[in-house]
Amino acid sequence: MEIKEISLEELDAEKFIAEKIEEISSTIGDGLAI
Repeated sequence: MEIKEISLEELDAEKFIAEKIEEISSTIGDGLAI
């Protein structure tokens, strides 16, 4: 996983969160993540 610094101006919080949710969902499939 690549770590990248983003400035507040570049951060679209909703888009960022949606992308992270998608990454986690694709990793765990139909399982439950806590």
